[in-house]
This record gives sequence, C-alpha cells and structure tokens, in this order.
Amino acid sequence: MRLAGMAPAGVAGADDDAAAMPYYVPMKATSEGVWQGDNPLHFSLPLVILQICLVVAVTRGLAFALRPLRQPRVIAEIIDNHDAI
Repeated sequence: MRLAGMAPAGVAGADDDAAAMPYYVPMKATSEGVWQGDNPLHFSLPLVILQICLVVAVTRGLAFALRPLRQPRVIAEIIDNHDAI
C-alpha cells in the first residue's frame, strides 16, 4: 500500500483530526514508458506480467530438471508454488 502524505485541502474531513491521517493512493496500471524516465516496475500491469513470466520460467526450468527423475510438470508446479500474484 502506498501512502501519499496528508489529505489535500477540500477533501471531506481535511479540517478536522482526520486530516492528520495519510490517505491511500492507488497504483497506476501503466507507465508513460522507459523513454520518459518511468520505471516500469512501479506500475501494476508490467509488474504482474513480469511475475507471471517469472513463475512460468521457474516452473519450466524445474520441470526440465526433474525430467530425468520421470516427474511430470505438475510436480514442478507444486514445488514452485509461489504465491507471487
């Protein structure tokens, strides 16, 4: 969860004690691009795509490593049980 300072003026409750509490700023889905100076991993969609690719790559690598032991791919998926997403 990303917090961004204090409640801005004009927001309901900005004048009372609730103004001292930080408010939630949701994560943007996409960036303007690497060429504009944005880090793609600070945005939700590229981060989810990277996590999915990482889980698939590690699972396939484990399946390849377990092939001489005659283990099916589902065993590699069980071993690689990330809860990354």
